[in-house]
Amino acid sequence: MNKNDLPNELKNLFPIVDALSQMFGESHYEFVVHDFRFPESSLCYIKGNVTGRNIGAPLTDRLLSIYRREGDDAKDVINLITLTDKGKTIKSSSIFIKDSKGKIIGSLGINIDISDSERIADLFSVLNLKINTESHKLSSTIDFADDVNMILSDLMNQSIAKCEKAPEFLTKEERIELLEDMEQKGVFLIKGAVEEAAKRLGVSIYTIYNHLEEIRKKSSSGKEGSK
Repeated sequence: MNKNDLPNELKNLFPIVDALSQMFGESHYEFVVHDFRFPESSLCYIKGNVTGRNIGAPLTDRLLSIYRREGDDAKDVINLITLTDKGKTIKSSSIFIKDSKGKIIGSLGINIDISDSERIADLFSVLNLKINTESHKLSSTIDFADDVNMILSDLMNQSIAKCEKAPEFLTKEERIELLEDMEQKGVFLIKGAVEEAAKRLGVSIYTIYNHLEEIRKKSSSGKEGSK
């Protein structure tokens, strides 16, 4: 991804990210910029190493799902407590960035590793010492993968796990229901998702495209009817 090809709204965030990184350091803080035009390789700028990602990493499963579900009306996600697959407890915020026409084109992400503070709080608890700390409840887990194939696989596995039979034995109605769940998660914003879904469900890519067209028509008519 060429930095010069980025929209100005995103490039203008880079000096802000640099300043935040210099102010707070990189050991427990991470600041990232995502370009939503390329969800499979959206991470275009990063300072810090909380999640272990690099430039070119995909959107997280949560951002994919929010953006697919809410589109340009998506609301910022602030102070979400999440657990990574490596056991880190992270406080995350995502601020959606819009262009002059009000279209979401990216996001500014802030991730703070609060694992140490939780361990300190646990120690004080064992020692029966009271400290004035903010109480956090784990909100969810987020896949901070550095490879889009991991995101795609995890999201598809989540949907397939809801099925009561093997994917290749699903009826048409059950298959559409499964694909609708994947669609809501933002799976088909990822390049190559249709081919992967066809492979897993044992059908042709044309069947997947036809089902998705049916799903999107139903979704579109539902939105129009609610206006």
